[in-house]
Amino acid sequence: MKGLSGSHSADDPRDMTLPLWRRTQLRLQRMETFAAQHRNTSDGFTERIQLQDQRIALACQHLVQILKDMEETRTL
Repeated sequence: MKGLSGSHSADDPRDMTLPLWRRTQLRLQRMETFAAQHRNTSDGFTERIQLQDQRIALACQHLVQILKDMEETRTL
């Protein structure tokens, strides 16, 4: 919410006051939600799809951690 002192708009990845890692995390979460909502589920969820989703989630977590580590290193 803009205008509130010390407050971040925690759900808006366009909020430039948030660190890059947090904006990236929010964008990836939105992409995951969009993909899940638009996935064709008529075939059901196969093990292959579940494994793919897990690999993507792990890669997203890894990317966010790398960005977070980079930003923390810059501030030291």
